[in-house]
Amino acid sequence: MENLDIDREQQAFEYANAKPIPLTEEWLLKFGFCKDKNEYRNDIVCGYFIFNSLNKVFDYVVEGISITFVKYVHEIQNLIFALTGEEIEIKEEAENLTE
Repeated sequence: MENLDIDREQQAFEYANAKPIPLTEEWLLKFGFCKDKNEYRNDIVCGYFIFNSLNKVFDYVVEGISITFVKYVHEIQNLIFALTGEEIEIKEEAENLTE
């Protein structure tokens, strides 16, 4: 039983030290979004993302209405999954660009 308690304490410590990854233009491009002026679009979702420099977040816009904002990578992953039922993937072309 002692080992289980140690594992739980270590796991809680690891979660407490986790830091979210900020969403950037680079991440959007890795996920297959294309930049068109200041909008980031793909064929997965019907809206687009636009950088809100005032709040330093990406607004998700559908039909001209800001639906929500996304600040971290895990948030866009969750949003895409909620909208499509599929996980967003890093595109191979983007992986090759960073190597």
